[in-house]
Amino acid sequence: MSRRITQYPAHQSPFFRVASKRKLAHLFGLTVPELEALLRHENYNVWPTQQKLSEQLAGIKPRKSRTIQHPKSALFAIHARLASLLAKIEKPSFVKSATRGVSYLDNATAHTSPGNTIKVDIKNFYPSVTKLQVKKFFKVHMQCPGDVADLIARTCCLDGKLPTGSPLSPILSYFACSDLFLEIRDIAAEHDLNFTLYVDDMTFTGAKANRAFASRVNGILKRHGFVGHKAACIPDGEPKVITGVALIQGERSLPFSRQRRARMFETAFWRAADEEGIRLLGTALIGQFREAARVEPGIEFRAAPILDRMQTLGITPGKKAPGTKKKRRRTRSHRVSSIRGLVSQALKANAPVQTPHDQDTSAGREDIDSGTP
Repeated sequence: MSRRITQYPAHQSPFFRVASKRKLAHLFGLTVPELEALLRHENYNVWPTQQKLSEQLAGIKPRKSRTIQHPKSALFAIHARLASLLAKIEKPSFVKSATRGVSYLDNATAHTSPGNTIKVDIKNFYPSVTKLQVKKFFKVHMQCPGDVADLIARTCCLDGKLPTGSPLSPILSYFACSDLFLEIRDIAAEHDLNFTLYVDDMTFTGAKANRAFASRVNGILKRHGFVGHKAACIPDGEPKVITGVALIQGERSLPFSRQRRARMFETAFWRAADEEGIRLLGTALIGQFREAARVEPGIEFRAAPILDRMQTLGITPGKKAPGTKKKRRRTRSHRVSSIRGLVSQALKANAPVQTPHDQDTSAGREDIDSGTP
């Protein structure tokens, strides 16, 4: 039996017309002073991406490094709850990302119909979504008071921008920029184009999908403070790759880049002689083939000889080599009770020395929330 997916209009969301900061904090099982105190701490782990060892062993060319901003446990739990609640708000059908039951495969399959295809994505999307845009969404679209919208925005953003490693960013980036994407949807409809959005990847298919239309989209992006790049125009009938899926005459297949990557891993796997190299490359290959089977059913059987060799050598896929420290799994619960406990731990671990000024400010906030003159 399939799991029921609950969706409701924005006006039924718990965030709609939240009247006070006290009621907002209550959605997380917190008080306003607790939430404000948490936001005064350093709540993110920040690091540059590094190439995986398995990719190095396979001879994969390193990608350009990106900065990951990952919320620490307490704020992560709050972001996860925010994301869970926002994901229940109905979105237009063109939005394929951050939608339960919809994947990158559905985004690609939506463009199997005849016609030219235009692809445009947004450069540095998450860091380009500002705290002001987040605040505007909650103030205008969710009709929250200004102080409530500002508190939500501060909770969601780092240095005035959406963080790159938060579970909240995929869904909130759409809502914060919904006016932009709805405008693009409308001009796509004017040109009789099929439009889909997957995070920051916009794809348009139809007879009037051309470079002139892509330029118009880039102009709209610029007006909203974004930069469009990697625009590609694919003539009708030619193979096209959309969100990692190749479409050839309307049929889905693995793009050449994914096939080549798998071959490089296979070559390195069969050449590997040390246990750790075999484990890393074999585990990566098994995962690649299982994921590829979603695009091309049956391809997962290519993982059988990989698994046979590992089993013969007594190597378990994914298991750490003897003597290595097991990485602790991060808790991703977004239950209110868990949030309260995590915030309490964070505040105890980072308890600052409270000054008289801090005490006055905190008291003032409580007065505002309670309506005391």
